[in-house]
Amino acid sequence: TFMQMGIAQLYWVMFILASYAGVVMYFLPWRHRLANGLDLYMNIALLFVCSLLAFYVHVSEDLDDTEKSIATAVIAINVSPMFVAAGMVLRMVYLQLHPSVI
Repeated sequence: TFMQMGIAQLYWVMFILASYAGVVMYFLPWRHRLANGLDLYMNIALLFVCSLLAFYVHVSEDLDDTEKSIATAVIAINVSPMFVAAGMVLRMVYLQLHPSVI
């Protein structure tokens, strides 16, 4: 089977995410600049989550406070793209309603 160790699997996912982010930065595949920015932001957020999850590969039993902090950070990073996307949607609606601002 392919990569049985947990840390190797995380590094593989991080490599794929970083490669995809590089391709997005090079080609800018989405029509709107904000959509490209949101895509890059989500990739970076996923990279941060993967790096934080590497903590759980070799965790000892006496790290309850650290474990809670890392779990909170993972949740916050996973939820943050929704707030960024909401801000971008509001900006796009504003620019559509007020074309003289552009």
